[in-house]
Amino acid sequence: MKTLRFTLLFVLAPMLILAQNYRYEQNVPIKIGFVGGYNLSRITNSQPSYTIDNYSGYSFGGSALWQKWGKTGMQADLFFSRQGYHYNEFGTADGYLISSYAYLTPSMNYKPISWASFFAGIQMGFLIKANCGCGNTENQSTITHHFNRFDYGLNGGIEFSAKSIADGFVLGLKYYYGLKNIVNESAAQSEEDLPITLPNFSTQNSVMNFYFGYRF
Repeated sequence: MKTLRFTLLFVLAPMLILAQNYRYEQNVPIKIGFVGGYNLSRITNSQPSYTIDNYSGYSFGGSALWQKWGKTGMQADLFFSRQGYHYNEFGTADGYLISSYAYLTPSMNYKPISWASFFAGIQMGFLIKANCGCGNTENQSTITHHFNRFDYGLNGGIEFSAKSIADGFVLGLKYYYGLKNIVNESAAQSEEDLPITLPNFSTQNSVMNFYFGYRF
């Protein structure tokens, strides 16, 4: 619970500060708000002896859009993401990994029409905690030190808005493709009898996110 409260403060505080700074200024082409949604995540690679299934998670945080140059602008989200994957070893459902990240996503935004825009950019994140559930038990073990704390990759997506229906509300779909191996190979090899079987091959995060938000 303390970790969740700290993460919420870390994610939302910068956006609240920015909102306060721009609140009383006029004609500033920046919109600041909040987004939250559903994650469908996994890791990018697998092997016949170690197959991967999707994990359902969630995300929430702050969002800013600076539509400065007509149809082109900048977009940035700072948010908490709960993601992970299920794995099957030799055909047996053995367990799952739950990863909690704080991500920053600076992106370019292009709005060809009034109700839709496209965006693409980079994504950088910090691993807060990694838990695993193993076998048929409901117990979770914290194994954060077996994974790399820093994550980075590419993101892109599409966002819809309908001013005629509700000004400020947005609905979007974005995809994140990680470029960093998630497993800390040196730490993974330093201990035996881990409560989870870690992939022994290079693999990255892959997250599809459906989100809903409001910018003012």
